[in-house]
Amino acid sequence: MSAIYGAIDFNGRYITDKEIECLKKPFERCKIDRYSDNHEGNVYMGCGLQYVTRESHMEKLPYCDNEIFFDADLILDNREDIALRLGIDTDKIKDIPDAELTFRYIKSKGVDGLNDLLGAYAFIYYDRNSNKLIMPIDAVGNRCIYYRVIGNTFYYSSLMESLENLERTTKNGRWISDFLAMDSLVMINELFETPKKEIFRVGPAHYVSFDGKNAKQVRYWDCLRDNSQNLVIKTDDEYKEEFRKIFFDAVRCVLRSDNKTSILLSGGYDSTAVAAVASKELANRGEELFSYTSVPLKGLNTQSLNNAAVDETEAVLKTQKIYTNINCKFMDLEDKNPWKDRKLVFDDIEFPYKSIPNTMWIREAFVNSRDIGAKVMLMGEFGNTTISYGNYRLYVYELLKKGHFIKILTQTRAFCHKNGYSTKYFLKCFIKDLINKHTIDMDKLSKSIYLSNTAIKKYSVYERLSSLYEKFDKAERSYKLERSVTNELLALRQIGEINTKLSLETGVIVRDPAKDKRVLEFCLKAPIELFQHGFEWRRLCSIYLKDIMPEHVLNCSFKGIQSADFKSRIAVNWDGFINDCKELVKKAHNNNELIEIVDLSKIEKDLDNWDDSNKLGTFDVNRMIYTMLIIEYYLKK
Repeated sequence: MSAIYGAIDFNGRYITDKEIECLKKPFERCKIDRYSDNHEGNVYMGCGLQYVTRESHMEKLPYCDNEIFFDADLILDNREDIALRLGIDTDKIKDIPDAELTFRYIKSKGVDGLNDLLGAYAFIYYDRNSNKLIMPIDAVGNRCIYYRVIGNTFYYSSLMESLENLERTTKNGRWISDFLAMDSLVMINELFETPKKEIFRVGPAHYVSFDGKNAKQVRYWDCLRDNSQNLVIKTDDEYKEEFRKIFFDAVRCVLRSDNKTSILLSGGYDSTAVAAVASKELANRGEELFSYTSVPLKGLNTQSLNNAAVDETEAVLKTQKIYTNINCKFMDLEDKNPWKDRKLVFDDIEFPYKSIPNTMWIREAFVNSRDIGAKVMLMGEFGNTTISYGNYRLYVYELLKKGHFIKILTQTRAFCHKNGYSTKYFLKCFIKDLINKHTIDMDKLSKSIYLSNTAIKKYSVYERLSSLYEKFDKAERSYKLERSVTNELLALRQIGEINTKLSLETGVIVRDPAKDKRVLEFCLKAPIELFQHGFEWRRLCSIYLKDIMPEHVLNCSFKGIQSADFKSRIAVNWDGFINDCKELVKKAHNNNELIEIVDLSKIEKDLDNWDDSNKLGTFDVNRMIYTMLIIEYYLKK
């Protein structure tokens, strides 16, 4: 993998040393193994290589061949397939690095070849002969890349700061307003914008083209766009065979670390499924799988939720007894505080973020993984959308559309009995859900968020969110629409952006086989019966992978909660937290941009009333912290 940055002037202007310094300097804080660059007049490309695989040590980026320039942050999962497509014998590719294979392939196929690549990548391909440029990222957004156009010059970088250094930027009030208005962990509602108006990022499954005047983003992969939207296989056994083939290969092809391999492991379906396949593969090589699990700090109160497991130590240890080459580490982060340590993550990510509790421990897992030499860290973060997807309510909606009333009754009885629910209560709730239209209560929302009325009106926030939530509501009643919403790739953008930044900081790359392009395509095209049928829930894991999934995981009725002690960690010095927030608000009153965006008086009122942390919900505290991050973002020089 690599940090990449550069500039191309389409009028032939020489790229100056000052521009190069602006682009390169922010990477001084990153874990880079080797820097290299290429500067030929109007073209400058820089690359900070991170050694992750055996082949990455052989990379000689950036490339230049007959006036074609290529820079890449790239790990290629289907090396053998691409080699065969190029007419190269697979036994001859061991000394060909991933970027070189990709460069040859794109040189041969152009943008038509993008859909054939599997892996994690962002690269730029510029042909000075035709004066044309393309810059794609992988289909599922494992990596991110930013760009900025000033005059006729196209600048790109893995970090936003490089592009901010070039020339003055302005805050994107619309982006920040939506960030605050969406009262959840969702940070974005579109693919391309950033908190800075002048800087954009390439969306998952897209490439940007530039001709010297206009930058245009084009989607190159959309598995629901063609006419063969549905996956049609004759029998359930054939579906099972196809899924296992895809998923097992998705896990195997990411196990390419030149040293050790780690995983974020919980007691849930997704990470356990990944660990089960990965640990077997690594055991065959005589290797261990190093796992990291978030556990609460002893002596602190934990978040209380029904059907929630706040400490998954026991479940993970049971999994370890089955897969004995898993080497477990349980992280209670004794010396960490999500408020005091927020700036560590903030500096890595470069802009405000929302998942304060989880991001803190995940960053520490990155650091621990780096310290033991594990360059590849696995996870199952996207599994709820793919390998462990299950939505019984939506399944009943689909049966209702087909008029299968008797099946609804019989299968609901079986499902509720299996999971300890009341059939009568479920049907009562379903009928209520069927009758009522779900709409966002803007009055209720306005009482929770800290977005000013000025910003709400200026950026038409409620109108835009109403349209967005109306789409989500329809998707909750239609399997086809629900899959279509997933295919809009918003979640993939948010996940990939954060993981790329942590990867640059630590030199550890995250790989999630649950969002492998082939896995995602299989799941988006599969009929709902593959995921839910009668009492069989989350069937890809519970039925198709039953032979490798531990029984204690399949039979668990509790959902794991990471960082359940989040609020209690802050409450250790509650008065200090409140005073810090008040001091930031005081400074914010001197910033006119902030006054327009944030409702400072509302924050002050809440802080004055927050005398006891026990009276507050966990998300209340989380919301306050990410609002403080917005304030700090504006105050940052």
